[in-house]
Amino acid sequence: MASRNKISLPKFLLISAPLLFVVIFLGFKFLFDDTAPSALLNSLIIVAIFTVLVAVIDLVRKKLNRTN
Repeated sequence: MASRNKISLPKFLLISAPLLFVVIFLGFKFLFDDTAPSALLNSLIIVAIFTVLVAVIDLVRKKLNRTN
């Protein structure tokens, strides 16, 4: 059981990385671009892509833990 916890990635990093990226992206977009709605739409698309990636990584990790 202890080795299983070492293999798993911390959920904190999986959740905080996309949010941090979106905050930085929105900050730069609002500073250097006048079209705020497009920046919001782009950030929502990025959040959706990261959410799908995190879900796929989590599923693969669970399957790998089951086979070990």
